[in-house]
Amino acid sequence: MPARQPRLTGDQRRAMAEVLAQRYDEGASIRSLAVEFGRSYGLVQRLLAEAGVEFRARGGADPSSPMTRAERESEAPTDDSRDAPEQPREPDEAAEMVTEEQLAKAEAKARRATNRLSKALRARAKLTKANSSKKQRRAAKKKVANRRLKSEKAADRLERIREQLDAHTGH
Repeated sequence: MPARQPRLTGDQRRAMAEVLAQRYDEGASIRSLAVEFGRSYGLVQRLLAEAGVEFRARGGADPSSPMTRAERESEAPTDDSRDAPEQPREPDEAAEMVTEEQLAKAEAKARRATNRLSKALRARAKLTKANSSKKQRRAAKKKVANRRLKSEKAADRLERIREQLDAHTGH
């Protein structure tokens, strides 16, 4: 774990807030500033608020910031690529086709979920009013409900994968 930074007070705090405000106005994100200065996200946000910064909307850097503009320009296509005719793209079979490996993983996950549900049901059945508290029985009941949900979800996913595989292979 990194060493803890000293507490900011007085002039140091104001100076840090000014530097952070300037960098934020240039387009840096709060998260990137926190990493850069080795401070927490919350502290950076508080310092920016203390400096009177008007926060941007969530969802990324300001599109008009110099940093974002430079990134857009570096990603712009070259003149050669704009003149070339666009090649028709073949569908990506790997993205569309469900593989046997995915089916095997889904089967294993469904099997594990069913086994965990069975185990929770057995544990709940062992709890009788004589040897367990109401709290224990409620917890066991809740656990069974959660495991049943997960088991059903895994079974549904397995069924969808099997249907996709059958549709692709034509069975």
